[in-house]
Amino acid sequence: MLRTLLLFLLCLLLPVPQGALAAASGKTPVQAETSLPLNRTTFHFFSPEDIAANYKASKIIRVGYFDQHGVFEGEGEHLSGYAVALLTAISRYTGWEYKWVKIRFDELAQRLDDGTIDLSCGISFTPERSRLYSFSKLRAGYENTCLHVSSMSDIYYMDLDAFNGMRIGFFNDSQQYVVMTRFAAQNGFSFTPVFFEESYEMAQALAEGRIDGYVDGVLRGNGTKVVATISTDPFFFVTRKDDMEVMAPLNEAMLQILLNHPSYLARLYDSYLNISSDVPVVFTRSECRWLATKPAIRVAYSREQDMMDPEFGGNFLYAFLKMLERQSGIRFEFLPQPSYDACLKALADGTADIMPDVYPQLSFLRSQNIFSGRPFYNAPITVVGRLHDKNIPGQSCTVGFTREMRSVMLAYQSAYPEDIPKIFPNIDACRKAFEKGEVDVYLWPYPAASLQDDPPKDGLLSPPGPCIPWHWASRPMPRPS
Repeated sequence: MLRTLLLFLLCLLLPVPQGALAAASGKTPVQAETSLPLNRTTFHFFSPEDIAANYKASKIIRVGYFDQHGVFEGEGEHLSGYAVALLTAISRYTGWEYKWVKIRFDELAQRLDDGTIDLSCGISFTPERSRLYSFSKLRAGYENTCLHVSSMSDIYYMDLDAFNGMRIGFFNDSQQYVVMTRFAAQNGFSFTPVFFEESYEMAQALAEGRIDGYVDGVLRGNGTKVVATISTDPFFFVTRKDDMEVMAPLNEAMLQILLNHPSYLARLYDSYLNISSDVPVVFTRSECRWLATKPAIRVAYSREQDMMDPEFGGNFLYAFLKMLERQSGIRFEFLPQPSYDACLKALADGTADIMPDVYPQLSFLRSQNIFSGRPFYNAPITVVGRLHDKNIPGQSCTVGFTREMRSVMLAYQSAYPEDIPKIFPNIDACRKAFEKGEVDVYLWPYPAASLQDDPPKDGLLSPPGPCIPWHWASRPMPRPS
């Protein structure tokens, strides 16, 4: 019953960078929430000498940008957005300065090919595009395919009958048009596409009634509400075909950002592409009927769960639920439990309705007689290891977990079944076992947890690859009708 609400508020629980980022024309923006300290893990690819040399021999990179809500917005001295902030962070490693070049999306391939720009961002991968330009190895971020309508509209969330016959705006050559066309065919409705070059033109057409809605890549809108979130897909940096002079250092800088700051891209997403607290939350018809009953949901949480206890810790899950209360009308009753296992028992006994942080492994859910909803956050799994240690994740190493990381352990084991888990009562015990050599690596605390201090001496933070999709678990309950 919470599926729509939780999907809408994806990633909202992450820390928000302070302030907006403005880029001076032809220069790297001076002020940004991109302060990435160059710690010990930095020098795996970029030595201090290399970084100093990069700044002394600064290279001007011409970045092609086009109006792309949240990714590139404004122009000249007022240019800002997700990609501008990320490129500023990348320049900390490469020493690059930027010249920002306004282009149209339909001329991207030509401008890369003729050398008038070196780089762009916010591009979805397709086989056809991969023949025209090179894509970065790592994704630069994610965008949603969202259907926006006027905030005054009476359309419900996923109201497929109401979608039929709509005039829907799209960006020219947008991959989201392909996604929406497929979605419409699968769900038995049709629409009339109307194409635009700039986002402000599309927003103005909606305000003037020339279109009934538009599809955009962000959940935030001006005077709009989102009535369908169809997909979430990665976007990338692109360069001219096989231009390794630009792509190679960009790929390495992106890797270093992820190694040193696993949650950095999520924080940028939250700041530029995610919804803010005053955006209307839209429900399905059945959810609206259920909310009219003024329901109360009992939430079991472990006192050892650093992100949930309202009395200490990072508690952003608690803050997340309080925000849901304000926006939805649902009332939550918080039931502290002594452990993660006690939360599972509370669900099974019927003394609680939901609990956070459950990995949706089918055998696990069946063994506990519980259900899981849609993921509300993909948390990066980060381990602490040692520099130059041959025992690394995926090669039969011994991995330390706390009892509270049971779901994280299930997610890790699904990716690395050959590794050997060892369970400890708390993070301090994990750390001591690592320092004594009893485990090869151990799981770093959750993102935004207060326990996230500096890694131990000679420790190395590393995202081994997989993420854990966090779900809410519930006991069997009747669905809204």
